[in-house]
Amino acid sequence: SYRLVKLKARPKGEIIPSNVFEVVEKPIPTLNSLPENGIVVRVKYLSLDPTLRSFISGVDTYMKAVQIGEVMRAWGIGVIELTKNPKFKLGDLCFGMFGFTEFYTSDNGAGIATFSTPLPKGINEYDLLGVLGTTGLTAFTGLETIAQNYKLNPEAKSTVVVSGAAGGTGIIVGQIAKLKGAKNVIGIAGSAEKCRLLKEEYGFDHALNYKSPSFKRQFIKLTTNPETKAGTIDLYWDNVGGEILDLALNQAADNAFFVMCGAISEYNNQGPPDGLRNYANIITKRLTLKGFVIIDHVKGYDQARKKLITWISEGKLKTKTTIISGEINRAPQALVSLFKGENIGKLVFRIN
Repeated sequence: SYRLVKLKARPKGEIIPSNVFEVVEKPIPTLNSLPENGIVVRVKYLSLDPTLRSFISGVDTYMKAVQIGEVMRAWGIGVIELTKNPKFKLGDLCFGMFGFTEFYTSDNGAGIATFSTPLPKGINEYDLLGVLGTTGLTAFTGLETIAQNYKLNPEAKSTVVVSGAAGGTGIIVGQIAKLKGAKNVIGIAGSAEKCRLLKEEYGFDHALNYKSPSFKRQFIKLTTNPETKAGTIDLYWDNVGGEILDLALNQAADNAFFVMCGAISEYNNQGPPDGLRNYANIITKRLTLKGFVIIDHVKGYDQARKKLITWISEGKLKTKTTIISGEINRAPQALVSLFKGENIGKLVFRIN
């Protein structure tokens, strides 16, 4: 038999794994039990993303909420273990929404992408969930397509600020902004060590620890023109929402562009989200705030991956993955660590 993790109850505030999830055993499928075009994937890695918290809140967002009794949703990487489908062969490396499970069965292979192996030089299997998965594709597409549409590509701009900068997406956003010629890239992260790495390893010009007592003062100083006293943020990439977003609205330059990608500070809140006090700046500074979800841009994935692979092979883009290994019943605890900020870069769970 194999094991999978189901949603048992909706979390109230922070996720307590034993209250929210249950581990269930099922018999391993056989070739005989598969339908005509069926496949079975042995899942190797799971992508742990902030958005997984929103999937179990009970509210339908850009995807339907995970229902009680369903397998916990997550993107994953695996290999084809059994196949009756001519499009898939044994041993193929594949990507799909497999969920917290050791084996995933599909009746027809819909929504599953395969990768030709060996992978390009410098690319690991788990990078297909990170820099070449939703996180890297989000960073690339957000800067290349979303901000570009508004004539606000970083090439023409000076100051780019990235919140959640040491996470899987943020760490790539900052590097791509520099590659595109942004003069001043400021990252916001949750520890002195993360800030050090952002500057020394990943080329950010400045990095601020939002947990530091002097954070607000430093942030305002770094994003204010000393002569005109006006805000200088031209492009703000938002992964966290909340108070830092509010501060950024105050420090924005006229006509600045905000890529609204995530709101991790709100996901565990039980009450209503914190309201924005500096909302009127959207009007007076003629700001553009654009909501952005990567699954709207599937057609551009291949092109984006090619460009990302090129930058990695040329040494222009560095990847960072935090891997937690364990049996599948440990996956919920690994997910909890994401909201405590214990990872640097992309967080991946490797199924033992």
